Amino acid sequence: MPNEITSADTIRALFVSAFPQQLTMKMLESPSIAIYIKDESRNVYYELNDVRNIQDRSLLKVYNKDPARAFNHTPKTVNGDV
Repeated sequence: MPNEITSADTIRALFVSAFPQQLTMKMLESPSIAIYIKDESRNVYYELNDVRNIQDRSLLKVYNKDPARAFNHTPKTVNGDV
């Protein structure tokens, strides 16, 4: 991770660079896609609304809020995007 994370776009770009075969910036900008951060003290994930909540060793995940696709781990092609 870079020393300074200044925006949600930085986080999205890091996910895309780490998983280029599965993710695109366009996909991550969809309103049905969210980035979640784990609250270690309660062992739950919640939607990341403020990048200042990211600390060393934070766990982040990309989550599809659409119930029909939330548990489908197979990439779908939409207009050339996965």
